[in-house]
Amino acid sequence: MSAPFEFSADQRLWIDDLKTTDAKQGTGLLQSVNGEFCCLGRACEIFQTPQVPPARENVKGVAYAAPIEPSGSDQVYAILPSDLRKRLNLRSDAGLFLINRVSADWYDKLDNYNMLIDLNDQLEWPFEKIGRFIEENPTAVFKC
Repeated sequence: MSAPFEFSADQRLWIDDLKTTDAKQGTGLLQSVNGEFCCLGRACEIFQTPQVPPARENVKGVAYAAPIEPSGSDQVYAILPSDLRKRLNLRSDAGLFLINRVSADWYDKLDNYNMLIDLNDQLEWPFEKIGRFIEENPTAVFKC
């Protein structure tokens, strides 16, 4: 039998936030200009990740990383900055998780999705459910 997973203080703070927040939930963006968040956007918020000015006018999201291209890229509005991904020890900037490490209780609920952004945007799971998923499947979500 393996030892229980030991969450870092930052991982625990993010999971607890997801399970208890009353923040508005949105899709497609880390944070919308209307103050809606995705599950990864909650991490940007609680760790006070610096925001950067939008790459162009009429952007509907908040950017936490400089655009990849001079013309701007919507990608910076939907994925974690790499420094925060590393801080949380996530597998990818989009919250990729290893499907073969997901418990049987959760596996059938995933509909073949394998990223946290999909649980938020495609399956429209509430923050609390995403927090429980992460908490109950840490070796799938976090690098060990």
